Amino acid sequence: MEDASTWPDEIKFQRPDTRPWHYVDIEIGTLGYDTSADCPTGDCVVAQIEKDEAILKDKRLTAPVRAEALRFLIHLVGHLHQSLHCADNHDRSGNEGKVLIGRRH
Repeated sequence: MEDASTWPDEIKFQRPDTRPWHYVDIEIGTLGYDTSADCPTGDCVVAQIEKDEAILKDKRLTAPVRAEALRFLIHLVGHLHQSLHCADNHDRSGNEGKVLIGRRH
């Protein structure tokens, strides 16, 4: 499970189609997640979790397909609980935020 939890980050540059699955941009100050505003194309962490759950439930799919869905699901549920992966403050998921230590940047 530990390896599965980091694997999607390790492969996201080889599989760029998976990169939007790692976050959702919910505008800070809104009342919460709104599918039409925050994930209109169905290509975000919330939508992918739902897709991976459906894959896991489908016993007709092959074991490798279902195993990959499980690996993503483990990883993405973790991302869903990280505020910088879910909040949009126009700072590239916190990458452009300033951190002050004492009085210095």
